[in-house]
Amino acid sequence: MISLEIFMQMLFLLAPAGIANTAPVWGAKLPWLRRWNTPLDCGLKYGGQRLLGDNKTWRGLALGAFFGGLSGAVLATLSSLIPYVGRVDVFSSEINLVLLGVLLGCGALAGDALKSFCKRRIGLRPGQSWPVMDQIDYILGAYIITGFIFDLTPTHYLVGLLTYALVHPFISYAAYLLRLKRDKF
Repeated sequence: MISLEIFMQMLFLLAPAGIANTAPVWGAKLPWLRRWNTPLDCGLKYGGQRLLGDNKTWRGLALGAFFGGLSGAVLATLSSLIPYVGRVDVFSSEINLVLLGVLLGCGALAGDALKSFCKRRIGLRPGQSWPVMDQIDYILGAYIITGFIFDLTPTHYLVGLLTYALVHPFISYAAYLLRLKRDKF
């Protein structure tokens, strides 16, 4: 049985990845950041197609890292106040949670970029839905980072993946209602 403790641990551990995953959507709406709109792939092609496309930008990566770090700072403050979280090795270890947030943010956006690369290879257009992968790509990217830092159990990984896969459609729908996204999911 999955415990409330593991759920809370993964909810808070992966929060910087989830927040970083939304940052590029918000950043695209800020006109003063348009000069950072350079694609990560710098226009490079593989097999006649762009590696990632125009939607994966340096601006998005920088904002994801920044908001991942900012959410890490918030976690550092809250970790001793929230039941279960303060007792977690992840939050009581010597790791700097701001740095962890930056790393998780970069990992999340790397997972999203890898998904975009794969989408181009299988013929999906930018913005086109890829069910399941759209909900878990950023978490898988964050797991690469956490795998180097923490000794999490398979249960931790499964709970984190399911939690954020289930939350993602609600966040996407909220972004649609706020006119930040064209598609509901």
